[in-house]
Amino acid sequence: MKQIKNIAGPVLAAIVAVTAAGLFAVSGASAQSTYDLAKEEGKLTIYSDQTIETIQALSDGYKAKYPGIDVDFFRSDSTKVMQRFETESAAGRHSADVMMTVDRLVKTLVKKGLTQEYRSPQLTNYPEDLHVANGQYSNWGVSLTSFAYNTDLLSDADAPQDWEDLLDPKWKGKIGMQDPLSGGGAKMWVVTMYRELGAEKWEEFMTKLSRQDIIYGSYLPIREMLISGEITIQVAAYPDFTEPVRVEGAPVNWSTPRFMGFVGLTAFVSANAPHPNAAKLFIDFILSKEGQDIVGDRKLIPALADSRPGTYARLNNSRLVPNAVETLQGREEFFDKKLKGFFGKR
Repeated sequence: MKQIKNIAGPVLAAIVAVTAAGLFAVSGASAQSTYDLAKEEGKLTIYSDQTIETIQALSDGYKAKYPGIDVDFFRSDSTKVMQRFETESAAGRHSADVMMTVDRLVKTLVKKGLTQEYRSPQLTNYPEDLHVANGQYSNWGVSLTSFAYNTDLLSDADAPQDWEDLLDPKWKGKIGMQDPLSGGGAKMWVVTMYRELGAEKWEEFMTKLSRQDIIYGSYLPIREMLISGEITIQVAAYPDFTEPVRVEGAPVNWSTPRFMGFVGLTAFVSANAPHPNAAKLFIDFILSKEGQDIVGDRKLIPALADSRPGTYARLNNSRLVPNAVETLQGREEFFDKKLKGFFGKR
């Protein structure tokens, strides 16, 4: 028995070492295999509604990391990118490997079976709220909804900090907002607040907010009114729209309430990708720290918290929640009636 004990330790250690080495070898071989297959494919085609500068920066970073794979892209606005992708898919002409657009549009493609599941290993670095349950696409960036204020009229200390602060009577007649009756981001913000606050608190909040003598209009004119000081606060303002003009010297800033709804800036592998392995490597790249740093350098808000530049680091104080697209589906009539009741009396 004494001899067996002496042998057991070294034997067990050897077995563990061999097993671990095998696992690491398999893992490394798997990753290398994907790259080898992508090099055999030799090409990646991206369809995107991002700026040419952003796509070019990501393409250059991808090619530097994965030599031997050429990158081509088609860039236009969201509507034209969607039209081209769907038209080509219907005709059986499959050019796109990866598509980049907002989550609301991707969800329609998921229903049509035009995306494929791919769960990048990079997702382990992201919070659950940024994961997509069905794995059909990935959030590489976010566009958020908060509120902004004029810093000539308000100090940071005196500005509203959370949603309920907007209900203070002192802001009556000093708030501007994109017209929620016209749809768009303001309407989605109202619906997201419903999901987050619950029906009873939401009803109370929106009723009190609507009594603040809000000035309504299109988003950009309302932002211009904020910059000029015609209003003090802009509700349902986007930090990624406010921050660029702040950096350029406009007297504006934005708050970080306890939660903020986000539109996901997404990428997915096409169901009929001609170069699926190159596409998967691109998803891995854009979700990696290296790719996310490129996103941050382009003045966008990276999904990865560690890559958010400068002032966007304060977003770590807020919970980021997906916009409530599913809450709105099938209940448009309910919400339209509520919106008219809240904001229709002017």
